[in-house]
Amino acid sequence: MAKKNAYPSPESINFIETIDEVYNSVLLIDQSNVQSVFDKIKNHQILNLPNGIQMIVSIVLNTFKNVQKSRTSLISLIKSLIQIQNFKELLLQRAFAFDSVYVTFSSNRGNFILIARLIDEGILQAQDTFPYLQHYVKLADDYYPHAALLYYTFAPEISTNSELNTEFTKAAEFIHKNNLYDFHFQKLHESFSLLSKDSFSLLKKYRDQGFMDMSTEAIVHNDAVGALSYIENLNESLECSIFEPSPFLENHPTPLMLSAFCGSSAIFNDLVAKTDINGSNPDGYTVAQFAAAGGQLEFLKKLNEMKADFKGCLQIAILNHQKEVYDYLVNVIKIPLNNMHPRFSTPLVSSIFADNVDVFLSFAKKDKTVDANAKDKTFMTPIHQASGHGSICILQALLMFPNANVNAKDKNESTPLIESVSRSQISTLKVLLQNDKLDVNAKDKRMQAAIHIAATNGDTEIIETLLSDKRTDANIGNRLGNTAMILALENKHTSTAITMTKFDNVKSDARNTLGVAPIHVAVERNYEDVVKTLIEKKVDINVLTKKGKKAPLHTACELGFIPIINLLLSQPNIKVNIKNSEGWTSLHYAAEYSHLEAAKLLVSKNADINALNIGNETPLHFALQAQLPDVAEYLLSLPNIDVKTSSVEGWTSLHFAANNGYFNICVKLIEMYREAVNSVTSKGKTPLFCAAQTGKDAIMRLLIENGADPAAKDIEEKTPLHYASENGHIEAMNYLLQQKSVDVNAKAFELLTPLHLAARYNRTEAMKILLSNKNIEPNCKTEDGITPFKYAVMAHADDCIAILKLDERIKQ
Repeated sequence: MAKKNAYPSPESINFIETIDEVYNSVLLIDQSNVQSVFDKIKNHQILNLPNGIQMIVSIVLNTFKNVQKSRTSLISLIKSLIQIQNFKELLLQRAFAFDSVYVTFSSNRGNFILIARLIDEGILQAQDTFPYLQHYVKLADDYYPHAALLYYTFAPEISTNSELNTEFTKAAEFIHKNNLYDFHFQKLHESFSLLSKDSFSLLKKYRDQGFMDMSTEAIVHNDAVGALSYIENLNESLECSIFEPSPFLENHPTPLMLSAFCGSSAIFNDLVAKTDINGSNPDGYTVAQFAAAGGQLEFLKKLNEMKADFKGCLQIAILNHQKEVYDYLVNVIKIPLNNMHPRFSTPLVSSIFADNVDVFLSFAKKDKTVDANAKDKTFMTPIHQASGHGSICILQALLMFPNANVNAKDKNESTPLIESVSRSQISTLKVLLQNDKLDVNAKDKRMQAAIHIAATNGDTEIIETLLSDKRTDANIGNRLGNTAMILALENKHTSTAITMTKFDNVKSDARNTLGVAPIHVAVERNYEDVVKTLIEKKVDINVLTKKGKKAPLHTACELGFIPIINLLLSQPNIKVNIKNSEGWTSLHYAAEYSHLEAAKLLVSKNADINALNIGNETPLHFALQAQLPDVAEYLLSLPNIDVKTSSVEGWTSLHFAANNGYFNICVKLIEMYREAVNSVTSKGKTPLFCAAQTGKDAIMRLLIENGADPAAKDIEEKTPLHYASENGHIEAMNYLLQQKSVDVNAKAFELLTPLHLAARYNRTEAMKILLSNKNIEPNCKTEDGITPFKYAVMAHADDCIAILKLDERIKQ
């Protein structure tokens, strides 16, 4: 089917013009017209539009961040706007990236300064920010710089909030350690502006402490050209250069670039003649681009006279909402509106990224300039870009274009909705959900729908917003059939999962392709609150996974999560003896992993202490193979415990106890069932074989004293001495050789003797003991005619070869 273009309609142009009218009023605000701007907004039809207040918040924040000369006037305007319902809440949400899952210092610095100013002016209270601060510090990728910026603004009230106090105490230590006593570095700024000797010594002090960049920033902000010249003269001793990019400041500017951004004319004029004006810093930015970002029109005019390259400047001016610079570049420099820059894309895309309504309007008014369905090289449309960048004004305009495809897919098959949710843009998400044609359940190439991504990110507000839309399939599965609730739990977002259970359209027991339900994940991750919530939702607490047929109680007992075990066992419908695909009960799991308290709880709820798995093994068998004897000792104390049953392979409880070295338990088992002493496995081994093979000489003595045959043979015709020799258990060998019935030259399958096995496995001490026995046949041969010496040579058992060579009896 042919692609349909989506060009602006008169209705969409009218909408953009409506927004642009407010945008320009805010952009051109000054102290003389604050009241008139407020009156215009208050009485404007924008407040009647969907998301109208969000659009005002977006315009105010963008203007404050990018137009520094208007900041004081904007503070006054915000003081009035606070009166509008929901404005304060939405302002704080956007300022503290409450609709994001990832933040950086540079992206939010202007917002922090705004909030600090509002608190200083008494327009906001510090306590208003606490819920948003708590969310924010969890997102920050470089937490301490954020805290350094915020701490002194909120310090007086921080101590009243215990949750924040701990985090900000760490920040305080960082600030004091590094002498960052004021987030504006105001004292440092003032010191340099005085150009006193003290300022130079302070400069040296900060340089020595590694804060040269902060010192340079202070000088440039104060346009202290004398101090900068002083640095230039001292650059050798200070090991710095005024022409080098700062490795620490945002976007790594040189002093010239910083002066171009700040409008520091003395420093700019001093350095511009000494520098390659078209050179770029490591990030690829030029002096002209910094001037465009800062709205420094006069500097751009001078750079134009010097034949500066203005590539990318138009896009940067748009991104930073610098209207005067934009007009100059378009009307004077004549940069074409379809200008493409590899880093910044097109001016149109830049206007979408920045929600720059004024520039977008200039495009939309030109016939067929803006196509809402046009795709870039990654197949993203302007609707994708507006959705992902939180550009609610422009997104609403784009969706009004005839034929606008709200479900367009990019190269990764992501829709605008998925893009919005992936970037946690709650504002654009709400705009998209107002569209009747939206496919809320569309999946990307990885078979993830928007709700899956929100759950993976733990974005509870977005989850709530999606679930409130009746079109959302709350139980849709991804590639593995995982629902949003399962994904939330797998990614440790328990509060998100609990929130989901409050919605009637969410099936709290929906399972994935492996039969895993949310309760399985919650139990495995030890999320007690979630398990409690799921039980309250009446989920099946005995549900089995498809692979392994594992119940939640099995997992809890395997991991020893006592509170969850108690919680499950307190339910009247719990199946204490339910089995997995291998026939294990919960008591088998508790025994296998030595969880004594779990075993006691199960027994108190009538767990079958003699339950058999498919290998005919009881929980006692499992307990006797565990690293600790506690559970085995407890089970043996129970009146009806079965110690006679053997496994499919013929192992009795005494075999397992002897193999694991549990002497006291062996004593008790012999007392309870003496016949087990000479019981044999399917391979003909008695418990004595197990003790000899693992070197448990004390248990060997116990067994032999109770009638075990020390010369018994298994189906390979090996004796206990064979196993003790091949494993090098010296004490066991010595004890066995003391028994009259034990033959030191006993022949096993293929006529292997204990000496052959000691040679094969390089057991030097074992070999010495055997060779010292008066009855040893040192040159005995196997069926193939191989002597112990040849066995040692074949096995490269060099230590044994050396011993055998010293024995005169050995035939080499």
